[in-house]
Amino acid sequence: MCGLIGAAGHGAMLPVFTIIFSRMLNILVEMGLPELFDINDLRSQADMWAGMFVVLAFGSGKLLFLNIMSLKKKQKQVCSTICKCLP
Repeated sequence: MCGLIGAAGHGAMLPVFTIIFSRMLNILVEMGLPELFDINDLRSQADMWAGMFVVLAFGSGKLLFLNIMSLKKKQKQVCSTICKCLP
């Protein structure tokens, strides 16, 4: 069950990444036009979205850890079953 939750969560990370990345690119484009936008406001927004990248990376790592632990548990079960069958 942990593997399923981890895989679904890890798969949901890609759309979230695209949203965060597009917001960051939008801010960088706006920084190229300083006469139209407030630079200090854009910098604070860029810092916030950069922090979201860190949160996304942490969440992705936790979900990947769930997948690895689930796979390790499954591997132990298969190996113990094979070892019992051998003479």
